[in-house]
Amino acid sequence: MLDHKTLFFAATVAIGCVGLLLIVAWLQNRRDRTLLCWSIGYGLFASGLALITLREALPWFVGYPLANAVLVAGYAFNWAGVRVFDGRRILWVLTLGGPLLCGVAYLVPGVAEDYRARAFIVTALAAAYSFVIVVDLLRARGDGLRARPALAATIGVNGSANAVRAGHSLTVAPDFDMLSVSEPVLSITGLVSLLAVVAANLLLMAMSKERVAAAMQRLANTDPLTGAASRGRFFTVAAAMTEAAHTEGKPLSMVVFDLDGFKAVNDGAGHEAGDALLHHFADIVRTALPVNGVFGRIGGEEFAVAIPGDEEEAARFAETVRRRYAATATATVEAAPTVSAGLAALVFGEKAETLVARADKALYAAKAAGRDQVKRAPALNR
Repeated sequence: MLDHKTLFFAATVAIGCVGLLLIVAWLQNRRDRTLLCWSIGYGLFASGLALITLREALPWFVGYPLANAVLVAGYAFNWAGVRVFDGRRILWVLTLGGPLLCGVAYLVPGVAEDYRARAFIVTALAAAYSFVIVVDLLRARGDGLRARPALAATIGVNGSANAVRAGHSLTVAPDFDMLSVSEPVLSITGLVSLLAVVAANLLLMAMSKERVAAAMQRLANTDPLTGAASRGRFFTVAAAMTEAAHTEGKPLSMVVFDLDGFKAVNDGAGHEAGDALLHHFADIVRTALPVNGVFGRIGGEEFAVAIPGDEEEAARFAETVRRRYAATATATVEAAPTVSAGLAALVFGEKAETLVARADKALYAAKAAGRDQVKRAPALNR
């Protein structure tokens, strides 16, 4: 069976190296407070284990109360890091309360001399923090990060190993010395905890990178000013909707909007007013958007909407947007802007690009006819 001193030494080295990797990662992105909290947590892990390993050469207060309080603090700061990652505030009373409770409890008469009490306190607190981390991780699983459930499972394994050690501590003699006695339960659960702690670090890094990648993907797919789909994303989705409409034999329509007099607004009232107008228009479109409709910004003040419906449905939607915009845009800038729109219905065999082009021609017809109106593209016979 693995010698406990060797296991503690190996854990100190391994977790210390993991902590250094986290510090390096944090130094590369100092605004990431999650990495900072986990760097501190792993540093405390390694420090606590080192003090426990060397406790025979250290003063009692350092080798027992302080060492175990530092170890529990490692779990507490990992919990703090998870809360920061999910945008929750750190509960400092509970974060610092566990380590403080551990250290103070070791000073209570009867606890200092009793291995069972000492071991139960530290392992029970470690298990409690682990299970709270699991709960917080799973509470936010709606973000779709694939590493999140794996991280929760890994930390849950570590929490279970600590819970087993807590139960085991109640079955041994008060003068039991885990560093000098080979005990299968402690060896196995200790090795499991070591592997789980190292794996948790890898999964945390993976989860952080996954979220960054998802954010970059959202930036690529979304217009940051209006929240509408970007041009590239809109045409990708519109192409898929077009193919689906052909396959399923269902109607699809395209509406293209252009804000009338937008350049004059920018020149006269400034770009901030123009941006506010774009944002306002986007909000109107979103409130009127039919179910399963897709809304994208395809040019400076030009927007397109793909609607899974016939031409009449598209016309009603376009008129609703036009009226609401004309009635409310005056609250955004001093001018009274309007919007023109063109629409076209999909015909068999037509591509998304062609559909948008026909709606765009109808838009220019609306502009030429005096603006502030909706025009339909001529029907195509295929």
